[in-house]
Amino acid sequence: MAFSNIPTILTADEIINTAFKKSSAITVNDREHFYWVRNTAMARVQAVSQIIDTKLSKYVGAFPSFDRLHSFYYELADLLIGVGRIRKSLGGIDWCRKQVAAIAAKHLSQMRKTRNESTIEHLRESAYGRIASVVKQLAPDLEFLNKVRNEIRKIPTVDTVAPTIVVAGFPNVGKSSLVKLISSATPEIAPYPFTTKGIHVGYFEHRWVRYQVIDTPGILDRPLEKMNEVEHQAVMALKNLANLIIFIIDPTGHCGYAPEEQERLLENVKKTFGVPVIVVENKTDISKTESDRPKISTASGAGVDAVVKEALAILHKNMPKMEAVRE
Repeated sequence: MAFSNIPTILTADEIINTAFKKSSAITVNDREHFYWVRNTAMARVQAVSQIIDTKLSKYVGAFPSFDRLHSFYYELADLLIGVGRIRKSLGGIDWCRKQVAAIAAKHLSQMRKTRNESTIEHLRESAYGRIASVVKQLAPDLEFLNKVRNEIRKIPTVDTVAPTIVVAGFPNVGKSSLVKLISSATPEIAPYPFTTKGIHVGYFEHRWVRYQVIDTPGILDRPLEKMNEVEHQAVMALKNLANLIIFIIDPTGHCGYAPEEQERLLENVKKTFGVPVIVVENKTDISKTESDRPKISTASGAGVDAVVKEALAILHKNMPKMEAVRE
């Protein structure tokens, strides 16, 4: 996954203390006392700079290149945290790393030119002080990026290549139950709206091809600009990942939304996302309509196999190269 390798990010004080503690153990022996003092002081300043550089470079390198990030991950990260703010904090880390290197280089140059031991010690202390000051300026960025790391790791891993079925519809129409029936996903199931607070990803195999099934949050029949964060996640999953949508309608209205409202949302989905849509009616164990749409019951499993078969046929027809996708 794009964000799975981001390490825990230390605070500014932790970085400083680590660098100073490790460097304090360095000693460069020499027969002449002056060179012993000077070379040891220089080695310690150099070590502090290198330790901080390594640590900060590791943080910057652990974050993915947002320019090359799949649109699903990019938009979800931008929604949850803000890509611009992440980039700004990463830029602050890179600035700090360069400043520390420049401070160390300047003081090392001055150390080489002097033969006064007290001056050398003063330069070492000066270098430490200035380096610590620069790193402490980074404290807000480090704290923010660690929060980003903790939040962003919650984003589920998705296969951006595998044929993907997205299950959509109003809240409480049976989306999670269907995903659980046809895939390895185990989303929370409960009889109230917005049980699904984020997307859940599952898989199943057919003829050696792995298919991805995504359970989205319930999305409401309203404009994008009025949608909340949970609803935006559903829209992004549909837009960036779906090769096919299974849209579930609850004709009984037990979900809390009238069939007419659900039909309007269906039309919006068809117009917006431009992928094949299978419309199924759920809760046939309670009531059936006279429509020719596939009928299922996620409570009993009735009709589900037929829907999966239809989905596979559509995917094969619309994705002739799908057979190349393998586990």
